[in-house]
Amino acid sequence: MKNLTKNFHREPFAQRIEKLSKILPNLDTKILQNGGLSIELADNMIENCIGTMPLPLGLGIGFKINGKNFIVPMAIEEPSVIAASSSIAKLIAERGSGFLCVSTP
Repeated sequence: MKNLTKNFHREPFAQRIEKLSKILPNLDTKILQNGGLSIELADNMIENCIGTMPLPLGLGIGFKINGKNFIVPMAIEEPSVIAASSSIAKLIAERGSGFLCVSTP
Protein backbone atom coordinates (compact mmCIF):
# COMPACT_ATOMS: atom_id res chain seq x y z
CA MET A 1 0.00 0.00 0.00
CA LYS A 2 2.89 2.37 0.63
CA ASN A 3 3.54 2.34 -3.13
CA LEU A 4 0.19 4.02 -3.73
CA THR A 5 0.06 6.64 -1.02
CA LYS A 6 2.46 9.33 -2.22
CA ASN A 7 0.95 11.52 -4.95
CA PHE A 8 -1.06 8.66 -6.45
CA HIS A 9 -3.83 11.12 -7.33
CA ARG A 10 -1.43 13.27 -9.34
CA GLU A 11 -0.20 10.46 -11.58
CA PRO A 12 -1.69 9.89 -15.04
CA PHE A 13 -4.30 7.14 -15.31
CA ALA A 14 -1.92 4.76 -17.13
CA GLN A 15 0.67 5.01 -14.34
CA ARG A 16 -1.94 4.36 -11.64
CA ILE A 17 -3.09 1.22 -13.48
CA GLU A 18 0.53 0.11 -13.89
CA LYS A 19 1.19 0.48 -10.15
CA LEU A 20 -1.97 -1.46 -9.29
CA SER A 21 -0.95 -4.24 -11.68
CA LYS A 22 2.38 -4.62 -9.88
CA ILE A 23 0.69 -4.85 -6.48
CA LEU A 24 -2.22 -7.00 -7.72
CA PRO A 25 -0.88 -9.09 -10.63
CA ASN A 26 -4.21 -10.92 -11.13
CA LEU A 27 -6.17 -7.68 -11.46
CA ASP A 28 -8.24 -7.51 -14.65
CA THR A 29 -7.32 -3.99 -15.74
CA LYS A 30 -9.39 -4.27 -18.94
CA ILE A 31 -12.65 -4.47 -16.99
CA LEU A 32 -11.63 -1.35 -15.08
CA GLN A 33 -11.52 0.50 -18.37
CA ASN A 34 -14.61 -0.94 -20.08
CA GLY A 35 -17.44 -0.12 -17.70
CA GLY A 36 -17.81 -3.49 -16.07
CA LEU A 37 -21.19 -5.13 -15.59
CA SER A 38 -23.40 -6.69 -18.18
CA ILE A 39 -27.15 -6.44 -17.66
CA GLU A 40 -27.30 -10.21 -17.05
CA LEU A 41 -24.73 -10.02 -14.26
CA ALA A 42 -26.30 -6.92 -12.71
CA ASP A 43 -29.73 -8.61 -12.77
CA ASN A 44 -28.31 -11.56 -10.83
CA MET A 45 -26.66 -9.29 -8.27
CA ILE A 46 -29.61 -7.16 -7.14
CA GLU A 47 -33.36 -7.23 -6.77
CA ASN A 48 -35.48 -5.42 -9.38
CA CYS A 49 -32.56 -4.51 -11.63
CA ILE A 50 -33.48 -1.99 -14.33
CA GLY A 51 -30.04 -1.23 -15.73
CA THR A 52 -26.50 -0.22 -14.89
CA MET A 53 -24.88 3.16 -14.42
CA PRO A 54 -21.20 3.59 -15.12
CA LEU A 55 -19.45 5.62 -12.44
CA PRO A 56 -15.80 6.47 -11.99
CA LEU A 57 -14.03 3.93 -9.80
CA GLY A 58 -11.43 5.42 -7.46
CA LEU A 59 -9.40 4.32 -4.46
CA GLY A 60 -9.62 5.47 -0.88
CA ILE A 61 -6.04 5.15 0.33
CA GLY A 62 -4.64 4.98 3.86
CA PHE A 63 -7.37 3.09 5.68
CA LYS A 64 -6.34 1.08 8.72
CA ILE A 65 -9.15 -1.24 9.79
CA ASN A 66 -8.81 -3.64 12.71
CA GLY A 67 -5.03 -3.19 12.61
CA LYS A 68 -4.66 -3.97 8.87
CA ASN A 69 -4.01 -1.55 6.01
CA PHE A 70 -6.64 -1.38 3.28
CA ILE A 71 -7.25 0.35 -0.02
CA VAL A 72 -10.99 0.93 -0.41
CA PRO A 73 -12.53 1.02 -3.90
CA MET A 74 -15.24 3.65 -4.29
CA ALA A 75 -17.61 4.11 -7.23
CA ILE A 76 -18.70 7.72 -6.98
CA GLU A 77 -18.95 10.81 -9.14
CA GLU A 78 -17.87 13.27 -6.42
CA PRO A 79 -14.05 13.68 -6.26
CA SER A 80 -14.03 15.40 -2.88
CA VAL A 81 -15.50 12.32 -1.15
CA ILE A 82 -12.52 10.13 -2.07
CA ALA A 83 -10.03 12.89 -1.25
CA ALA A 84 -11.66 13.65 2.11
CA SER A 85 -12.05 10.01 3.15
CA SER A 86 -8.43 9.24 2.25
CA SER A 87 -7.25 12.28 4.16
CA ILE A 88 -9.20 11.49 7.32
CA ALA A 89 -8.31 7.78 7.12
CA LYS A 90 -4.62 8.73 7.06
CA LEU A 91 -5.06 11.07 10.06
CA ILE A 92 -6.94 8.43 12.06
CA ALA A 93 -4.37 5.74 11.22
CA GLU A 94 -1.45 7.97 12.22
CA ARG A 95 -2.98 9.12 15.52
CA GLY A 96 -4.54 5.93 16.75
CA SER A 97 -5.39 2.39 15.91
CA GLY A 98 -7.46 3.28 12.85
CA PHE A 99 -11.04 2.14 12.45
CA LEU A 100 -12.31 -0.68 14.63
CA CYS A 101 -15.09 -2.80 13.18
CA VAL A 102 -17.18 -5.62 14.64
CA SER A 103 -20.18 -7.52 13.39
CA THR A 104 -22.75 -9.87 14.77
CA PRO A 105 -23.40 -13.32 13.34
